[in-house]
Amino acid sequence: AVMRGMGDSKNPLYFVAIACVINIGLDLLLVAKYGMGAGGAAIATVISQAVSMILCIIYLKKNGFIFDFKPSSFKFYKDRFDLLLKIGIPTSAQNAIVSVSFLFLTALANTFGVSASAAVGAVSKLNSFAILPTVAVSASVSAMSAQNIGARQIRRAVQTLKTGIVFSLGISFVIFLVMRIFPEECLSMFGEDKEMIERGVEYLSAISYDYILVPFVFCMNGLFIGAGHTKFSFINSASASLFIRIPACYFLGIFLDKGLYGLGLGAPLASMFGVLMGAIFFFSKKWMRAVIVKE
Repeated sequence: AVMRGMGDSKNPLYFVAIACVINIGLDLLLVAKYGMGAGGAAIATVISQAVSMILCIIYLKKNGFIFDFKPSSFKFYKDRFDLLLKIGIPTSAQNAIVSVSFLFLTALANTFGVSASAAVGAVSKLNSFAILPTVAVSASVSAMSAQNIGARQIRRAVQTLKTGIVFSLGISFVIFLVMRIFPEECLSMFGEDKEMIERGVEYLSAISYDYILVPFVFCMNGLFIGAGHTKFSFINSASASLFIRIPACYFLGIFLDKGLYGLGLGAPLASMFGVLMGAIFFFSKKWMRAVIVKE
């Protein structure tokens, strides 16, 4: 995270890739060959993460990083701690509430039967893949906008947002087309059960509209988080999840008896609300108010 904040995204990728390779190699050795089971997998994970951490520290020290990583240098600064909590807690709560809303959606899907539940699970895996480029771009928007805002280059921060939206929307639109044109082929990767695929196509035909909207939501949230306004991102996401997604899923899927198609519409409706609230906050220019660094 520190390296990305300094504008270096390549070396963190290399260190994580090295950790993944070591993790896989140790899994094969400890689990497959020596039969150590879950304990062996845990040891492999710890060792691979330790190697990644050590590589990061060595790289930073050799490149003149301001912190020396000596035990005596680790000190507690209450003002920094308070600021970290102020910025971090809303983001943590935001992720928790979004997860709870999708847990509620899964519970609703279970009421439609085993095939519907399996279909929602399969589409959820596809969704994780579909929004991955947008998640990556939003993280870049967050880091780059934070750098520009810290340098008092607000115009460049706005340009970062615009570029991020265009780039992620272009990728998401291609994924949207693939999911709409070849839904059966995409779902068949998770099983050949005809009823599961049929229910999955029904659900995917609605939730796929979310792929067009999430680039706007994620990239705007990336800008706001980079500016330190995590409280707004939390309020926006929590409101969309609790007051739009959950009621919409229940109303459309259960009350109006639209089934999985109704459940699937809950996500794009929540994203539409997020886009609207984000646009209002953006054009109000309140996000430009300094939160992390003050004069």
